[in-house]
Amino acid sequence: MRFDRYLKGLHAKFIALVCATLLLMLAVVVLMLQRQGAMQHEVVHQSRDSMHALVFERLRVHGEALSAQVADTLVNPLYYFDLDTIGVVARSVLRQPDVRYVLVYDNKGDIIHDGSGDIPTYGKAMRRIVLPQAARVIVPPLGNEFNNMLKTTSLLTILSVQELFVTFQILNANGPLSFHPFELFLACAIWFLMLTTIWSIIQAQIEKRLARGVPGAPPPGGPGLASRLLGLRRPSADIAPVTGAR
Repeated sequence: MRFDRYLKGLHAKFIALVCATLLLMLAVVVLMLQRQGAMQHEVVHQSRDSMHALVFERLRVHGEALSAQVADTLVNPLYYFDLDTIGVVARSVLRQPDVRYVLVYDNKGDIIHDGSGDIPTYGKAMRRIVLPQAARVIVPPLGNEFNNMLKTTSLLTILSVQELFVTFQILNANGPLSFHPFELFLACAIWFLMLTTIWSIIQAQIEKRLARGVPGAPPPGGPGLASRLLGLRRPSADIAPVTGAR
């Protein structure tokens, strides 16, 4: 009888040991698969960054070489102020697939030719042409950083600055709603949400305004408010040509 109980106890211990071993092996396999997935994601991310860096570097080198070649070609036409020849050279450069614009300007920064037939930018300062293009690129990341700063203003509590979060903390300690943290900090979160939402709408309007008349720009509707708030905006997979010959 005791021997039977001993066998049953030994059998139970063996089953428990087998189950523990299987669980341990399963945990190791899951950990290895997770590690493998993380390594694959890191390799893909680094490969994508390397390819983008290589493409942009090649575009930059090609743009600099093309700009130097065009500058040498335009020496005589600029000396004699031959706008027709300057226009022919500029239009020949514009026909290349990786060139978006051509601006020929003098030492004062005034535009002489842009490759078009009627030269609408003639005599205009370079900053009036380049600044809108630069603003179209700068506004999205700058607006996102400002939005992040709105959400992280509570870090000013380290410097003893009384901002929105500190104000609600004071109300929770001494105000008429003392010891009601859930209601107070929920209201604080709603205030932060309102501020970031208002800035998201303003940023969307600014981006839409700057993108008017730009080839390849997103449609006038642009990403919706829900897409901006929930982070559902997906960057385009295509690499836009950014090389310009000047």
